[in-house]
Amino acid sequence: RNLARGERIYSARLIGNVFFLVTFRQVDPLFAIDISDPENPQVLGYLKIPGFSEYLHPLPGNKLLGIGLEDRSLKISLFNVTDPTNMSEIAKVLVYSAWSQALQDHHAVTIYLEKELIMLPITSYSSGYVSSGALVVRYSNNELKVETILPHEYCLRIAYVGNELYTISSSLIKIFDANTYEELGQIILEK
Repeated sequence: RNLARGERIYSARLIGNVFFLVTFRQVDPLFAIDISDPENPQVLGYLKIPGFSEYLHPLPGNKLLGIGLEDRSLKISLFNVTDPTNMSEIAKVLVYSAWSQALQDHHAVTIYLEKELIMLPITSYSSGYVSSGALVVRYSNNELKVETILPHEYCLRIAYVGNELYTISSSLIKIFDANTYEELGQIILEK
């Protein structure tokens, strides 16, 4: 009640009895709310940071992944939520002048836990040039690092099977080695 009055809810995630909520208007906090007593929810803490997350996803080790925007950049954040009263953004990656379908559809996000990879389709705009593909980000030791962008026009989804990554568009599937990111082949989809 009266939480972030006038703010718009951008993303939410329930982990155990803690409800994480991102709002946006002027300040963009990440809230942690204890809902163990549904009749009397309690705000445990909040974190004010630049930008906002459109999607939240739990990761091992009391981490929370956020995918959203900051200024004119696609933003991938790693939050430490071990103590919901004292949350922190421990790492972030900004891709300037970029957009991802993951901002509107969480199915576009692929997380490969065994290899500590976060993958999402991306389109970037630079000097009148448009490029697209699959952004591959590694998370480990409280860090985020861009591994590569697998080139694939109009990429919609990314999947993995064993040591292969598959980037998928409406007309093509590309296959990449999950260790070297070398392209191994393509499958053209009939219309």
